[in-house]
Amino acid sequence: GKRSMLVHNDRPEDLETPLNHFGTWLTPNDVFFVRQHLPRPQVNVGTYRLNLSGRVNHPQKLSISDLGRLPQHSVAATLECTGNARGFFRPRVPGIQWGRGAIGNAEWSGPRLLDVLKLAGADLDSAFVTFNGADVGVAETPDFIRSLPMSKAIHPATLLALRMNGDVLPELHGYPVRLIVPGWDGTSWVKWVTDISV
Repeated sequence: GKRSMLVHNDRPEDLETPLNHFGTWLTPNDVFFVRQHLPRPQVNVGTYRLNLSGRVNHPQKLSISDLGRLPQHSVAATLECTGNARGFFRPRVPGIQWGRGAIGNAEWSGPRLLDVLKLAGADLDSAFVTFNGADVGVAETPDFIRSLPMSKAIHPATLLALRMNGDVLPELHGYPVRLIVPGWDGTSWVKWVTDISV
């Protein structure tokens, strides 16, 4: 589903956007960079459920249809890998040797995280919200879990994206649900979100 990309790894996929594709306000989905720490999971949308737990009054297991029935919002936001341009560091540092193409701008659409938390009766005075995705580590690789302070989680621009640039969220970009955290580096934008804990 991608045009010609700079391939750093093919499993898990780490694909860099060639610079000639940065001539538009929104980066097209088929040339948008991909960074994956763990192998891409296969998510069955028919059985998919988003689990909300922790300090909530009404634990939830939400389907894609449930999320689609909530008010939908859109935000244009730039996603950048924390290691973007690492290949230019001297002395060289470990990690993927990205050039300048581990960045992209898209219009992300879906329910606000705040609305999802309210649906579960979340304690909005809690300090943090943690997120886990369907991707799992292999061998001794730890699971990839991230957290946000509640103040960022309830910001109106923080979304659970179902769509990217007007299309259904591509599998490589976290289908069916991706956390969108404008202004924060890419490690916080958890893909294939399955669990949210307050």
